[in-house]
Amino acid sequence: MNLSDIKQMLRQDIGRADKEPRYTLWVNRAIRALQTSQNWECMRDRQQVTITTGTSVVNLPANYKEVTAENYPVTVVDPNTYSSPGILQELSCELVSREKMTRYRSLSWVVSGPVVSQTRVAGLPVYIERDPSTKRHTLNIVGNADTDTVFKVSFYGYVPDLVLDADTNDFLLNYPELVENRVKAIAFAAINDPIASQFMALADEQARRAGIEDSRMRLTGGGRRIRMGG
Repeated sequence: MNLSDIKQMLRQDIGRADKEPRYTLWVNRAIRALQTSQNWECMRDRQQVTITTGTSVVNLPANYKEVTAENYPVTVVDPNTYSSPGILQELSCELVSREKMTRYRSLSWVVSGPVVSQTRVAGLPVYIERDPSTKRHTLNIVGNADTDTVFKVSFYGYVPDLVLDADTNDFLLNYPELVENRVKAIAFAAINDPIASQFMALADEQARRAGIEDSRMRLTGGGRRIRMGG
């Protein structure tokens, strides 16, 4: 299933030509709602970011939602140590709050100078916050780096919005009926049709079952995902 398919479904089931310009918006809103309510395996990502010389902050990817649920979702690359030929060693960082970070500044073992000198041992404290001015999440360290410092972050990120009719994503491919019912709930609510609540209830139950299956896939690391509908 792609964007064109689900727009055609709306034409048939909603039957409101005056609302057609909003179809793509409704589809993207439905898929975003599924991602806001829970994390899915297809949202999992790992990206490299660099805090440059003389700074203490870097933007995380624009689609960042939250870090993954693992012991050390953030690591720092040690530029002088190789874990295997050609591969630089990654050291775990301690992800803390901004408030706890201020306490680190007063600890005697925290170097107040170049942060790169702290990357030889695990446990470098970092924190993530949302910048209200840019509405982007940022990765932050204590003090400024005296050289470019590379971090790797494991996170859940929102999938890109659908734009072109041929566009698709994991939700449309693996859970087409779930997406359809969620979109119908939005569409019927927009035209004040009370049947919207029925589609929402159906979508909520499908999302619950799909979430259980997705979590099982994440824990076992294998198997074929059950395709729901379509």
